[in-house]
Amino acid sequence: MGPGPKPFITLLALALGACATQFGMRDASEKRLTMFSQIVFAPDYDSRRTDYLAKWASPLRITLLGDGAEAQRTPVKSRAKALSELIGLDITLATQNKPANVTIYFAKPEKMDALAGAVMKNRSSIKSALLTNGCASYYDKDAGHRITSASIFVHTGEDVTTLSSCISQQMTHILGMPNNSDLIQPSIFNASVQLLQLTALDLKFVRTLYTPALMPGMARREALLIADGLLQK
Repeated sequence: MGPGPKPFITLLALALGACATQFGMRDASEKRLTMFSQIVFAPDYDSRRTDYLAKWASPLRITLLGDGAEAQRTPVKSRAKALSELIGLDITLATQNKPANVTIYFAKPEKMDALAGAVMKNRSSIKSALLTNGCASYYDKDAGHRITSASIFVHTGEDVTTLSSCISQQMTHILGMPNNSDLIQPSIFNASVQLLQLTALDLKFVRTLYTPALMPGMARREALLIADGLLQK
């Protein structure tokens, strides 16, 4: 018997290896899509689940209020610049000629009412988040699901790392990715870790959300079909 069968065995091994790789890539892509869906729309079983995509379509102007707010201007400005480059929209500190549509409130939980009571739509939920996570946020949107304003609440009694992590996390959440997911590790969207910067996967999610093909008001099913193709790249 000669060495005849070996080329066939080699080709079969290569084909099986290619299939395994292809299946592995598809499996990873499906996981990314699930993660993206959770942080943008929330899981099916979650009461926060939304069925239409929301994102900003206009510049973000940020103002800071409360204890130690002035000391956070430079870090916030730096994060705003990085996110602006990522999503393709201008994100800067507000000025007299460019009024704020994003407000970051800095206070201890017991003082947050006095500082931001008028805009705290769900006070008990926000106070609970301040005590457990150190921060919270929400955004408002118009009838077309374009985000028009946002509020961020930060517990100033936290240590420097937690404070910085909170600011990074909530500034990302208000872009239209309001939910956390334990599936993503490590990630700015994982509440169990404290990160100061977005991971490579986080960056991919934010870029995907702000691709022009995904438009405010797009139905969840349609948006995920488009996102699926983008997340495979």
